[in-house]
Amino acid sequence: MRSIIKITLIIVIATLSHWQSYGQARSSIGLAYGINKPLTTDFKTGSGFNLQSSIRVSNKVAITPSLGYEKLNANFRNVYDSYGYRVYSVENIGLVYLGVGAKYYFKERFFARAGAMLYLGGGNEDLVTGGVGGALAAGYELMLDRHSDLEFTLRTDLINLRSSETKITPVIGLKVAYNFNFRRLL
Repeated sequence: MRSIIKITLIIVIATLSHWQSYGQARSSIGLAYGINKPLTTDFKTGSGFNLQSSIRVSNKVAITPSLGYEKLNANFRNVYDSYGYRVYSVENIGLVYLGVGAKYYFKERFFARAGAMLYLGGGNEDLVTGGVGGALAAGYELMLDRHSDLEFTLRTDLINLRSSETKITPVIGLKVAYNFNFRRLL
């Protein structure tokens, strides 16, 4: 799993270093809604929403704090110990997170985002997961008018799910956000 993450980061860095960049970063606030799917057989497609902002640092870079909720829908598989006793059942997880990252514009309206997140997940009236995770995304901004845009992102969050055989589970998703920009767009 670590080698896949390292290879992905190397490819992203190599790609970004060879493209000419345009200044597009701006300060904004937005609401997003999307679908998600943990890459484990214990969960099916879920959904979530978040409040996100963008704080312009330079023409190409912005800091991106976010606060959100994701519902991870379980297949309700029972997990047994080596003696055949049921230890627990995989339940739906409501995941609350606080994230911060950086957005880099590598083409006029195309961007890549990477960051970290603190998350807590509850299921069946119990806290089932929590910790620090990572987040990666690539996206496109569609301008609506001089102060707003729609942001489409393909993203993945790296979190630890108790029901997963591996410790870190990628949660992939598609998200659409409406952003209000504080500065007029050109």
